[in-house]
Amino acid sequence: MSINDISLTSGTNNALVALTKTTNGLTQSLQSLSTGQKNPVSDPTSFSMAQGMLSQMSDLSAQKDSMANSITSGNLAQAGYQGVSSLLQSAQGVAAAAQNTSDPTAQAGYAASYQNLVDQASQMASDAGIGSSVASLMPPNTLTANSSSQLTNSMTSLNTQSADAATSMASSSIQQTFTDSMKNILQAGADSLTLTDLNEQGANALSQQTQQQLGVVGIGISAKSAQSVLKLFA
Repeated sequence: MSINDISLTSGTNNALVALTKTTNGLTQSLQSLSTGQKNPVSDPTSFSMAQGMLSQMSDLSAQKDSMANSITSGNLAQAGYQGVSSLLQSAQGVAAAAQNTSDPTAQAGYAASYQNLVDQASQMASDAGIGSSVASLMPPNTLTANSSSQLTNSMTSLNTQSADAATSMASSSIQQTFTDSMKNILQAGADSLTLTDLNEQGANALSQQTQQQLGVVGIGISAKSAQSVLKLFA
């Protein structure tokens, strides 16, 4: 009988299969330790679910950006409403003073001041992005006997519009907080499905390394036994 007629014993073959399996497992464990993630091949369902969660997070991020822009615009608008109201209050004081004098020179000065204040209020509204929404509420910039009552009506309407805008901005802030919470929940869910337990994988790697070393020793023993058998047929 020649050496070529001698095949691996079943024990040696089993040891090689076990060693290959252990080596593959060790490779996966070391890869998980290196990347911090589980092996997607071993659990594709979990990775698919995690991908769906990350996709939802991306959509929420876009919504959050839109909300942030809305809140910024709302803050600017509120500053505009406050500034416009303050200027109109000053104009109302000028209108009241004008009614208490009959001096033409003083009245001309009051008229110029009044026009300047109303024009400033209109420009401030435009700068704050609320020019179009308050245009119909602004009083004429020409001082008349009715200017005081016109200003009162304007400021009342402005306060109502400002309160509505503040309510809308508060709603956006609540939605933004909710969106942040949802993103955190989705991120935690995706992490739980894909991130590896470093302690567990470290223990697995150590165990697999020990099994690998024992497997190599076992194959060596089987090989020596086979060589001893072959010598009998030499």
